[in-house]
This record gives sequence, structure tokens and C-alpha cells, in this order.
Amino acid sequence: MIIPSIVPATIDKLVALSLATLGPLGVNVSDSDPIAMDVGDWLCIGVEDPEGPTPHHTADSSQEWSGATRALGLDETAFITCSAIAWSGDDDVKTVRDRAYAILAGLTALIREDPRLGIPGVVRIVVASTDLTQGVAAEGGTFARLVFRLAVKARL
Repeated sequence: MIIPSIVPATIDKLVALSLATLGPLGVNVSDSDPIAMDVGDWLCIGVEDPEGPTPHHTADSSQEWSGATRALGLDETAFITCSAIAWSGDDDVKTVRDRAYAILAGLTALIREDPRLGIPGVVRIVVASTDLTQGVAAEGGTFARLVFRLAVKARL
């Protein structure tokens, strides 16, 4: 069977592993936008800002032949956008910032344990970039939103 992109399998695995490991720690995990977002800790796979305009940019990728001939298959580089969000009802920005980075640390630990996450074809997954936004939430309290992009290298 031809796999047109590694993106769907990677998102599925990120969601499943995050639910299994971060969910029991109190992190709400969503595949794209959460249905309803409330105070707490969130990991949103495939979305930058769940409260921003929709639809969201989820992923992008590029492919090229692995060698001079098609016999080796395709190399794909994909970038998947995610966000780690901590939101509290108080005015302590440091605490929510630390919680957002702790969510990323939990996901990063999974990736460091197995840089391929057991996905056939994946060569490695790394955190390619991060972007932190923090402040006072319109609904009250403080928040920190850590947007990060995962770089996925694969051989299809």
C-alpha cells in the first residue's frame, strides 16, 4: 500500500501516546480544537491557538525522491503544529508558563525515548521551534500558550 504522507499516522500516534501518558497527569489532550476549553492544562495536536480563528494550519510537508531513481522511495519532511496551554484563575504568570513548558517536556520525553515513536517509515521526530505567548486571559486569570512545531523526517 502506498502511503502518501507520514502526517496522518504521526498525528494519530501523538494523540494516542499523549492521552496515555499525559492524560493521567491531568493534561487535557485534543486532536485539533477542543470542543470546550476551560481553566487547566491542554495539549492541542494540530492547532496553534484553539481560541483563534478557524480553520487552523495543522501541518505541512515536502517530499523528494530518496535517490537518483524511484527505487528507494520518497523522503518526506513534515512539520506538525501543536500547542501546550496552561490557564489558571489566578494572576501567577510564572506558574502557567512553567506548566506549559512541563507539557512540552512530557511530550519531548516520549520522543527522546523513541525518536520514531514506533511509526513505520519515520526516521526521527524533533521539536523544531517554539513560540511562547503569555498574559492575562480575556475571561480572567493568566495563561501561557507555547506553540511548537514538530519536524518529522520519514522514508516512504
